[in-house]
Amino acid sequence: MTSKQSEFDVKKSLQDAGYIVLGIGVLGFQQAQQGVRSAGAKLGEIRGSAGDRVSQVSGDARNQARRQFESVQAKRAEARKDARERLGSLTGEVRTRVESIGDEVRDRADAAGQKAKERLEPVVEQIQTLPTQVQSLPSTASRTASRAVDEGRTRVERLVKRGSGSATPAAPETASKAASKAAPKAAAKVSAN
Repeated sequence: MTSKQSEFDVKKSLQDAGYIVLGIGVLGFQQAQQGVRSAGAKLGEIRGSAGDRVSQVSGDARNQARRQFESVQAKRAEARKDARERLGSLTGEVRTRVESIGDEVRDRADAAGQKAKERLEPVVEQIQTLPTQVQSLPSTASRTASRAVDEGRTRVERLVKRGSGSATPAAPETASKAASKAAPKAAAKVSAN
């Protein structure tokens, strides 16, 4: 072989090698593009699957939240109903207790009023008779004073008879004077009582 031919062979070999390398590069690039497309498709599938899963989970979460909200609303309505019923029964109990306390207070007040009436009626009756008693005081005092004067005179006369043995005419007059002096004192005592 000649040098030209060998040069040509080398050149051709190099050219063929370049074409091969270039072909391999193009094939590698195409394969890489296909890998990217495949990865993109897989990523799209994963993304779609994840999106579906996220949608499903968020839908489940929404449904669960809705169920719990409805459950809470139902429990709240039930609690309100129970509270109203309890309040109604408590109101009835309180009303009954207040009425019974009112009845008891009324009964006690009536009893206290009756006792006060029983105690005050005799006092009122006594007060009502006071004007009559006050009006009769002067005549009663006068009678009492007159009796006291008479009793005093009688005592003085007895004393005089005992002391002198015989009564003198001056002694009865002295006894009258003594009795007249004692009468105002006796009247003062009577009116003080």
